[in-house]
Amino acid sequence: MKRLLLTAVSVWTLTSSAAREVEVSVGWDRPRGAIREVNSVGQPPVTGWVGTNMFHHLEKIGAKYSRLHDVGGPYGGGRFVDIPNVFPDFDADETDPKNYRFQFTDKLLEGLVAAGCEPFYRLGVSIENNAHIERRHIMPPKDFAKWARICEHIIRHYTEGWANGYRMKITYWEIWNEPDLYQYPDLPGEEAYKSAMLWAGPFDEYIRLYIESVTYLKKKFPHLKFGGYGSCGFGIATYAPGGKRVRDFQSREILAKRFLKRVKETGTALDFFSFHAYDTAANIYEQCRYARKLVDEAGFVNTELSFNEWLCRNMRTGSAEQAAESAATLIGLQKLGIETAMIYDAKVGRNGYAPLFHPITRRPRKPYYAFLYFNELKKRGTEVETSCTGEDGVWALAAKGPDGRAALLMANTTDEEKPLSLDLKAKISGCRVTDKTRSDVEVHLPTFLTPRSVVLVRFQEVK
Repeated sequence: MKRLLLTAVSVWTLTSSAAREVEVSVGWDRPRGAIREVNSVGQPPVTGWVGTNMFHHLEKIGAKYSRLHDVGGPYGGGRFVDIPNVFPDFDADETDPKNYRFQFTDKLLEGLVAAGCEPFYRLGVSIENNAHIERRHIMPPKDFAKWARICEHIIRHYTEGWANGYRMKITYWEIWNEPDLYQYPDLPGEEAYKSAMLWAGPFDEYIRLYIESVTYLKKKFPHLKFGGYGSCGFGIATYAPGGKRVRDFQSREILAKRFLKRVKETGTALDFFSFHAYDTAANIYEQCRYARKLVDEAGFVNTELSFNEWLCRNMRTGSAEQAAESAATLIGLQKLGIETAMIYDAKVGRNGYAPLFHPITRRPRKPYYAFLYFNELKKRGTEVETSCTGEDGVWALAAKGPDGRAALLMANTTDEEKPLSLDLKAKISGCRVTDKTRSDVEVHLPTFLTPRSVVLVRFQEVK
């Protein structure tokens, strides 16, 4: 019989011949390093014109970063973050503060900083979902050097006080987003990118923009981190041969390798490589492993990975299933050593890309609690050795603080009850569960994991 092994004060046992017990072992005395910043978010929960009244949730879930992409919707809502929103007349003098429109982005960043959340600033444009009707801002800039200088002044406004600005801590600056979306290197000319919604130009031109702008910006701000490019990701690591999206996956791999090769050859800085995935926790885990391998093999073994758009999709938004998959994803990202990660995203919206808050009541939905529970581990500080990374659909992660307080996070991503036999030599201070019928409810330590559930167990002291 398999058992859930911890260290032991009380024993709960469930006898069941119908379902196999899942073994999870925790080595409280075997540290594995700090809990990482993987429970960050995409755009923050903006309400109204730029209301920041929900930003306190970012502090509650411990979101260190908010990635500023698609803020306010397509075209950046016409007001936020994007280069065409901040600097609307590309032909204007980029050294004159009067030509910049910082007001809405100022309010946004002020709210983030007040909530203890650091902006992760994407320099570029938001998605244009109907670009087949009209392209507005997704074409390559007509002057790459000037584009870099505009970026320079935006950075100076927010970090050095230029143009009546700020001295905020903004570490990460990302060059564009998903230039590989609907890019097909096997097609000629504009045929290769005619369906593009984020970079309507040859992919090689994006590589040139990255190299020229980062070379310039790194000289101006050597202490900041520059990277990109927000790859659409590496479903090629998990796809079934013959699947409908194979061509997309293969194209993205080809383009990523081309980008990494050119950046390496030119000696351009790549402080972080960013990429995305919309999938199950198990597939996300494999795609992240593949991304690390790809970047390492290109010679960037010291480059951080930023998994800055992810979402467990193909399930009801805000559901217990999505909550369990989200918790499992957070666990997997921690075990893989991903440096930063942001769910897409924390907006308060009606579509399938807004998992954390109800669009009408604005109250947290079930996936929110996966982030809240993960933050309990982050508060403890140090991950300890824990088995069970997706075996039988169960994921587990534990952390311990210098004061001996500890926490264990478990997720059951299946539709089955998972029996547990727990032998705990530690004083439990609380246990909370989120599943199909409960949202963040205090319970006794369970004898089994309910289907599609997330469980947080707190310990008062572990030696």
